[in-house]
Formats: sequence, structure tokens, C-alpha cells
Amino acid sequence: MKALHSPRPRTHGATTHQAGFALIEVLISVLLFAIGILGIVGLQATMTQTQTESKVRADAANLIDELATVMWGELGNQNTTANLVGFTTGGCSGNAACNAWLTKMGKTLPGGTLTDLSFNNAVDTWDVNHGKVTVTLSWALPNGSGHQYVSTFNVAQNAP
Repeated sequence: MKALHSPRPRTHGATTHQAGFALIEVLISVLLFAIGILGIVGLQATMTQTQTESKVRADAANLIDELATVMWGELGNQNTTANLVGFTTGGCSGNAACNAWLTKMGKTLPGGTLTDLSFNNAVDTWDVNHGKVTVTLSWALPNGSGHQYVSTFNVAQNAP
């Protein structure tokens, strides 16, 4: 019996040009996916570092706020600044309350140091700088970057 349809002629040229085309598409897709994953990993690392820096900076701000509270407590009911003369960079370890704060600061901030603590004990209570306290804390993060936090506040009241 004779076939009603003639067999389709084979064309080898079209299939040989497309051979492996799907493999190249897959390899390019994997490459783009890997680049995307590396970008996400880099973003995560940067975010973690920024979060750590932010936490330590917030800790420094809280420590300085706590120091202001300690100094107000040391001021006493007489509102005398004589109780605060030990609150200096070199004299802080000689005052029990200041030394306790200094110990806490050393444990809270990584490589934390009290760079500057100055108290202006101006005699004139109407002087703008009367009771002015300047505090500078420094610390170093594990990646080696150094940071510092500077704050200024007053702990003395003006006489009526």
C-alpha cells in the first residue's frame, strides 16, 4: 500500500543552530540569580553594621543621660555645686557615684573611654556657663572604626 502523505523532509540546519540554547538561558538565569543573592548578602551585612553602630550610639546617649541624673543627685538639696567638683575627666574615679558610672560605661561601650568630662563651677550663678557640663565618650567597634558622642547639659540652678 502506498502512503497518502509523503514524509516530511528533515532540516538539520535549524536544529543544529539551536542546540544548547536552553542550557545557555539556564546558565544566564543562574548567573543573574547569584548576583542578586550576593547583593542581598551585602545589603544584610551593611544593615547589621549600621544597626550595631546605632545601638552603641544609643547606649552612649543613655549613659550620658544617666550621668546627668547622677550629677543632679549629687547636687543635693542645698543646690551646692561643691558636690560636683569631682566630676572631671581625671577626678571621676575618685568620686564613688562617678566611678560606678565610669565602670558601667566601660562595660557598655566596646572599648569605651571617657575622653572629656568638664564641669564649669562659675561663682556667678547668673553666668551662662554656670553648671555647664561637657561630656565626650569615645569607643571603637570591632571593625576598627572609632566613634565619639559629645553632649552638653547644665546641672545647676540659678539662685532666685
